[in-house]
Amino acid sequence: MGFSTLTALRDSDQDSGRRSFLPFRKATAAAGGAGTFGSGWQRADIPPGGASAGSLNPGTICNYATTGSLLLADAALSLPSTGMTRHLDRLGTALTNTAAGLAFIYDRLWHGQNLNPQITTTQTIGSTALTRYTGAAAKHNKVSIEVVTALTGGGGNSTMTYTDQDGNTGQSVTDGNMTAATVQDRFYHTTEPWHLLASTDTGVRAIADLTFGTAATAGACRIVIWRPLIALSISAASTGVIGGAVERELMMLLPRLTDDAADGPCLNFMQQFAGTGSSSNFAGALWASMA
Repeated sequence: MGFSTLTALRDSDQDSGRRSFLPFRKATAAAGGAGTFGSGWQRADIPPGGASAGSLNPGTICNYATTGSLLLADAALSLPSTGMTRHLDRLGTALTNTAAGLAFIYDRLWHGQNLNPQITTTQTIGSTALTRYTGAAAKHNKVSIEVVTALTGGGGNSTMTYTDQDGNTGQSVTDGNMTAATVQDRFYHTTEPWHLLASTDTGVRAIADLTFGTAATAGACRIVIWRPLIALSISAASTGVIGGAVERELMMLLPRLTDDAADGPCLNFMQQFAGTGSSSNFAGALWASMA
């Protein structure tokens, strides 16, 4: 059956029961430095806070059924029927930010627990092979260091060895944008919420190892490979208005969730802390159609 518009496709999915709806709500996190990014992974509410990442080597592949995924309550939103693909077509959110910023909805591909920020020796990661956005499709994959428990001291830089988007192993880069005394549920990075790559690289297939340049005296981290799907501009709150209230049609973008009926995406979010250094809750809903 043909459709003259994308809206007709979505309406057909709605009428046939193939369109899914999933609300979510995540609790307020500890305040972080102004302009830096917080992680939604461990934050409680609906769905529950994210699962631990297992060992650092080889870590854990994440999918729709991983505790912490925004899709945990509704596999139907994640997994397509045979021969079809599932796409996000609408997103609605509301935050209580007091200043403008950004938020990302992303697919969490892999994570590894027990990355120790209290040592400066090289830590072997050896991430297991990805199951989504593999091969040439890895060109937009990101790596981030996520703070599990608050850091005392630290900061400085980190050096990562990895396999790039083209399969070149042994790529190495030093990122000097690490923030000392980082709070829990925040990314360790000072500006953008990801680790820098070599200047000619655009993505990551695997991580081999990581070395911190300055040791923290307390705290714990994990490391994450993820894929950005949607970037949201968060508006500033004003009297009687919730900052970050956004409803966005995605029909012209149709971010693809998966075409694999056994490996739905592990969706989560990250948000930029407001200019005052405060944090906020994060609530909303996702809609998805099949084509």
